[in-house]
Amino acid sequence: MAKILVVDDDLITIGLISLSLTRHGHEVRTATNGKEALLLLHTETFDLLITDIIMPEMDGYDLLIRLLLQPKRPKVIAMSAGASDLDPKQVLDASSTLKVDATLVKPLKSDALHELVDRLLKPDQSRI
Repeated sequence: MAKILVVDDDLITIGLISLSLTRHGHEVRTATNGKEALLLLHTETFDLLITDIIMPEMDGYDLLIRLLLQPKRPKVIAMSAGASDLDPKQVLDASSTLKVDATLVKPLKSDALHELVDRLLKPDQSRI
């Protein structure tokens, strides 16, 4: 199926998303911050990037800004549980200016994740 990069500093979240997507036939690679993700994005091609926004080292905003400069980039799902002083919706609304294709609020619901992944990876019928 698709090759997906999942980026999150929470190892439990990475594990759950990876397992769920793998069970649905996708090839999944993971990174724990934006720096690791950029290294993978420079050496491999992905169909979809699922990234947390609030992370150490390099957060999701910085990662998305750097992706804006890439001539070919994967589809992007931004996700967040928010922060102590921010609602997750505020965090994700800010990411929308960085050309994300969709957003999800954590904790993720497996059905919603798969529905969104399937929709984003569906071939564009207008090009046929």
